[in-house]
Amino acid sequence: MWDSWQGRAYLFFDNVVRAMALPVAGGVCSTLVLFSMFVVPAYPLLTRGDVDVPTILKTPVAVKSMAPFSVGDTDVVVDVVVDEQGRMMDYAIVAGASVLANQQTRRRLENALVFSNFTPATSFGQPMMSKMRLWFHSSRIDVRG
Repeated sequence: MWDSWQGRAYLFFDNVVRAMALPVAGGVCSTLVLFSMFVVPAYPLLTRGDVDVPTILKTPVAVKSMAPFSVGDTDVVVDVVVDEQGRMMDYAIVAGASVLANQQTRRRLENALVFSNFTPATSFGQPMMSKMRLWFHSSRIDVRG
């Protein structure tokens, strides 16, 4: 019984698989050829670094006006968090230990930051909270977003 069942299964698979092998192989090969003809030319083979066009979808936070503040001969680096309305929400002194030690200088720095006006950062035209870094030098103020 096992031999007859095995013989019938072998005959079935021999007839069906041989009849289907050529159409299946042809279909796979033609699919690969057509896929490579349509997709490969559309795929960018060479990319350049300056292809991206800058847009104004996101803008960084900026300083509108800054209240006067001088640090003397030391440099002070301050991280400032600006809210959606352009107001200072929080700050952290990153460098400038002399400002931390002197209470009067620290209070002047706080007043300068509170009375400064900022342009808030935007994302897709909507103002958003963001962080910026201010460098107070003896002669100027540098801003980095």
